[in-house]
Amino acid sequence: MRRVSAHPDNRHSPERGSTLLIYPAAVMVLLLLAAIAIDLSALHLARRELIAATSRAADDGAAMIDRAEARRTGATRTDSAAAERVVRYELAVADLPGRLVGQPTVAVSPGTNTVTVTASLEVEPIFGVVSGRGPQVVTVATSGRLLDVD
Repeated sequence: MRRVSAHPDNRHSPERGSTLLIYPAAVMVLLLLAAIAIDLSALHLARRELIAATSRAADDGAAMIDRAEARRTGATRTDSAAAERVVRYELAVADLPGRLVGQPTVAVSPGTNTVTVTASLEVEPIFGVVSGRGPQVVTVATSGRLLDVD
């Protein structure tokens, strides 16, 4: 009966080649984790860009002064209809990394001249097929306010 030595130079070790099976599995796991990390980063970037776009739209919407009331009373109030038009237009032409879901919600608070914008963006994952995820929806709410400069 032949004995197998535990010496590292032994070329007939029964464990030879077992690491060859581990490397492809480890590479697949690392690729899957990288795909998930890239998808989550893209989702985070889309959220940041949506926040920036809605914040700009809310600020510009709040700046829409009701001219008739300003002439009549001298008070600066935000025109609700004009603010809503500006917000919807700005979000429609914004270069967002996804598709807006429905129309943004625009709420104007006349007492404080605050415009609050809520919008949702559907983002397609880059490696969604690999990680088994479908489109993700990001929803943000931002507000802008007209400051009284008296």
